[in-house]
Amino acid sequence: LALPLPFGGVRRVLAAAALAGFLFPVYGAVKSFHSDILHNFGIYYSNGGSWGQALREYELEGPWAPTYVMSRYFLGNVYADRGEPGDLEKALARYKEVRAIAPDYVSVAYREAKILEKMGDHEQAIERMERQVRIDPVWEETWLFLAGLYEKTSATQKAAETRQEALAARAMWPAQTAPVPSLDSRT
Repeated sequence: LALPLPFGGVRRVLAAAALAGFLFPVYGAVKSFHSDILHNFGIYYSNGGSWGQALREYELEGPWAPTYVMSRYFLGNVYADRGEPGDLEKALARYKEVRAIAPDYVSVAYREAKILEKMGDHEQAIERMERQVRIDPVWEETWLFLAGLYEKTSATQKAAETRQEALAARAMWPAQTAPVPSLDSRT
Protein backbone atom coordinates (compact mmCIF):
# COMPACT_ATOMS: atom_id res chain seq x y z
CA LEU A 1 0.00 0.00 0.00
CA ALA A 2 1.44 3.33 -1.01
CA LEU A 3 0.18 5.82 1.52
CA PRO A 4 2.19 9.05 1.82
CA LEU A 5 3.22 8.34 5.40
CA PRO A 6 6.86 8.05 6.36
CA PHE A 7 6.32 5.37 8.97
CA GLY A 8 5.76 1.80 7.71
CA GLY A 9 4.05 0.55 10.90
CA VAL A 10 1.53 3.41 11.01
CA ARG A 11 0.78 2.87 7.37
CA ARG A 12 0.00 -0.82 7.99
CA VAL A 13 -2.22 -0.02 10.98
CA LEU A 14 -4.18 2.57 9.01
CA ALA A 15 -4.55 0.18 6.07
CA ALA A 16 -5.77 -2.58 8.38
CA ALA A 17 -8.25 -0.20 10.04
CA ALA A 18 -9.57 0.92 6.64
CA LEU A 19 -9.93 -2.68 5.50
CA ALA A 20 -11.75 -3.62 8.71
CA GLY A 21 -13.98 -0.56 8.35
CA PHE A 22 -14.94 -1.79 4.90
CA LEU A 23 -15.31 -5.50 5.72
CA PHE A 24 -17.37 -5.11 8.91
CA PRO A 25 -20.52 -3.76 7.17
CA VAL A 26 -20.09 -6.27 4.35
CA TYR A 27 -19.89 -9.10 6.89
CA GLY A 28 -23.01 -7.77 8.64
CA ALA A 29 -24.93 -7.60 5.37
CA VAL A 30 -23.96 -11.17 4.47
CA LYS A 31 -24.98 -12.43 7.94
CA SER A 32 -28.32 -10.58 7.73
CA PHE A 33 -28.96 -12.07 4.30
CA HIS A 34 -28.09 -15.53 5.65
CA SER A 35 -30.52 -15.02 8.55
CA ASP A 36 -33.23 -14.03 6.09
CA ILE A 37 -32.66 -17.25 4.15
CA LEU A 38 -32.83 -19.26 7.38
CA HIS A 39 -36.04 -17.46 8.28
CA ASN A 40 -37.66 -18.38 4.99
CA PHE A 41 -36.58 -22.00 5.35
CA GLY A 42 -38.08 -21.96 8.85
CA ILE A 43 -41.39 -20.76 7.42
CA TYR A 44 -41.25 -23.46 4.75
CA TYR A 45 -40.62 -26.21 7.31
CA SER A 46 -43.28 -24.80 9.66
CA ASN A 47 -45.89 -24.83 6.92
CA GLY A 48 -44.98 -28.43 6.12
CA GLY A 49 -45.21 -29.52 9.76
CA SER A 50 -41.48 -30.34 9.97
CA TRP A 51 -41.29 -28.85 13.44
CA GLY A 52 -37.78 -29.98 14.34
CA GLN A 53 -36.25 -28.58 11.18
CA ALA A 54 -38.23 -25.33 11.54
CA LEU A 55 -36.93 -24.92 15.09
CA ARG A 56 -33.34 -25.44 13.92
CA GLU A 57 -33.68 -22.83 11.17
CA TYR A 58 -35.26 -20.20 13.43
CA GLU A 59 -32.68 -20.80 16.19
CA LEU A 60 -29.81 -20.07 13.79
CA GLU A 61 -31.02 -16.56 12.99
CA GLY A 62 -28.78 -13.81 14.28
CA PRO A 63 -30.05 -11.11 16.65
CA TRP A 64 -28.83 -8.39 14.26
CA ALA A 65 -31.09 -9.61 11.45
CA PRO A 66 -34.25 -7.64 10.60
CA THR A 67 -36.30 -10.86 10.91
CA TYR A 68 -34.98 -11.77 14.37
CA VAL A 69 -37.99 -10.65 16.42
CA MET A 70 -40.32 -12.37 13.97
CA SER A 71 -38.27 -15.57 14.25
CA ARG A 72 -38.67 -15.54 18.06
CA TYR A 73 -42.44 -15.14 17.54
CA PHE A 74 -42.50 -17.96 14.99
CA LEU A 75 -40.52 -20.17 17.39
CA GLY A 76 -43.31 -19.65 19.90
CA ASN A 77 -45.85 -20.54 17.23
CA VAL A 78 -43.99 -23.76 16.38
CA TYR A 79 -43.94 -24.79 20.03
CA ALA A 80 -47.61 -23.87 20.40
CA ASP A 81 -48.60 -25.88 17.33
CA ARG A 82 -46.29 -28.89 17.75
CA GLY A 83 -48.02 -30.27 20.83
CA GLU A 84 -45.22 -32.16 22.56
CA PRO A 85 -44.97 -32.22 26.38
CA GLY A 86 -43.55 -28.97 27.70
CA ASP A 87 -44.10 -27.11 24.42
CA LEU A 88 -46.69 -24.71 25.82
CA GLU A 89 -44.20 -23.49 28.42
CA LYS A 90 -41.53 -23.15 25.73
CA ALA A 91 -43.94 -21.15 23.57
CA LEU A 92 -44.71 -18.80 26.47
CA ALA A 93 -40.98 -18.32 27.04
CA ARG A 94 -40.48 -17.35 23.39
CA TYR A 95 -43.42 -14.94 23.47
CA LYS A 96 -42.01 -13.39 26.63
CA GLU A 97 -38.70 -12.95 24.78
CA VAL A 98 -40.55 -11.21 21.95
CA ARG A 99 -42.28 -8.85 24.40
CA ALA A 100 -38.90 -8.01 25.98
CA ILE A 101 -37.57 -6.94 22.56
CA ALA A 102 -40.78 -5.46 21.07
CA PRO A 103 -43.49 -4.97 23.73
CA ASP A 104 -46.30 -4.28 21.25
CA TYR A 105 -45.39 -6.93 18.68
CA VAL A 106 -48.48 -7.87 16.69
CA SER A 107 -50.56 -10.76 18.08
CA VAL A 108 -48.05 -11.91 20.70
CA ALA A 109 -50.44 -11.17 23.58
CA TYR A 110 -53.21 -13.00 21.70
CA ARG A 111 -51.05 -16.10 21.23
CA GLU A 112 -49.98 -15.99 24.88
CA ALA A 113 -53.61 -15.78 25.98
CA LYS A 114 -54.55 -18.78 23.84
CA ILE A 115 -51.84 -20.86 25.51
CA LEU A 116 -52.66 -19.62 28.98
CA GLU A 117 -56.29 -20.58 28.40
CA LYS A 118 -55.21 -24.09 27.36
CA MET A 119 -53.20 -24.28 30.56
CA GLY A 120 -56.25 -23.22 32.59
CA ASP A 121 -54.84 -19.85 33.70
CA HIS A 122 -57.86 -17.72 32.76
CA GLU A 123 -56.91 -14.71 34.88
CA GLN A 124 -53.53 -14.28 33.22
CA ALA A 125 -55.10 -15.00 29.81
CA ILE A 126 -57.55 -12.16 30.46
CA GLU A 127 -54.66 -9.84 31.36
CA ARG A 128 -52.89 -10.67 28.08
CA MET A 129 -56.09 -10.23 26.04
CA GLU A 130 -56.87 -6.91 27.67
CA ARG A 131 -53.43 -5.80 26.51
CA GLN A 132 -54.08 -7.17 23.01
CA VAL A 133 -57.33 -5.23 22.58
CA ARG A 134 -55.57 -2.05 23.74
CA ILE A 135 -52.88 -2.63 21.10
CA ASP A 136 -55.27 -3.69 18.32
CA PRO A 137 -58.86 -2.65 19.13
CA VAL A 138 -60.24 -3.33 15.64
CA TRP A 139 -59.72 -7.11 15.55
CA GLU A 140 -63.12 -8.63 16.25
CA GLU A 141 -61.76 -12.08 17.09
CA THR A 142 -59.73 -10.78 20.02
CA TRP A 143 -62.79 -9.15 21.57
CA LEU A 144 -64.79 -12.37 21.16
CA PHE A 145 -62.03 -14.45 22.71
CA LEU A 146 -61.78 -12.00 25.62
CA ALA A 147 -65.57 -12.21 26.10
CA GLY A 148 -65.28 -16.00 26.25
CA LEU A 149 -62.58 -15.72 28.89
CA TYR A 150 -64.75 -13.37 30.95
CA GLU A 151 -67.58 -15.90 30.73
CA LYS A 152 -65.28 -18.66 31.98
CA THR A 153 -64.51 -16.55 35.05
CA SER A 154 -68.20 -15.67 35.59
CA ALA A 155 -67.68 -12.00 34.67
CA THR A 156 -70.90 -11.93 32.63
CA GLN A 157 -71.27 -8.14 32.62
CA LYS A 158 -67.75 -7.69 31.26
CA ALA A 159 -68.42 -10.44 28.71
CA ALA A 160 -71.54 -8.62 27.45
CA GLU A 161 -69.67 -5.30 27.20
CA THR A 162 -66.82 -7.01 25.36
CA ARG A 163 -69.23 -8.57 22.87
CA GLN A 164 -70.46 -5.03 22.13
CA GLU A 165 -66.85 -4.02 21.48
CA ALA A 166 -66.59 -6.95 19.05
CA LEU A 167 -69.63 -5.64 17.17
CA ALA A 168 -68.06 -2.17 17.05
CA ALA A 169 -64.82 -3.66 15.71
CA ARG A 170 -66.75 -5.56 13.03
CA ALA A 171 -68.51 -2.35 12.00
CA MET A 172 -65.13 -0.73 11.32
CA TRP A 173 -64.48 -3.31 8.60
CA PRO A 174 -67.63 -3.56 6.49
CA ALA A 175 -65.84 -5.61 3.82
CA GLN A 176 -65.58 -8.48 6.32
CA THR A 177 -69.34 -8.82 6.48
CA ALA A 178 -69.87 -8.81 2.71
CA PRO A 179 -70.17 -12.23 1.09
CA VAL A 180 -67.13 -13.35 -0.86
CA PRO A 181 -68.00 -14.24 -4.45
CA SER A 182 -67.29 -17.83 -5.39
CA LEU A 183 -65.23 -18.77 -8.40
CA ASP A 184 -68.33 -20.12 -10.17
CA SER A 185 -70.18 -16.79 -9.91
CA ARG A 186 -67.54 -15.00 -12.01
CA THR A 187 -68.24 -16.92 -15.23
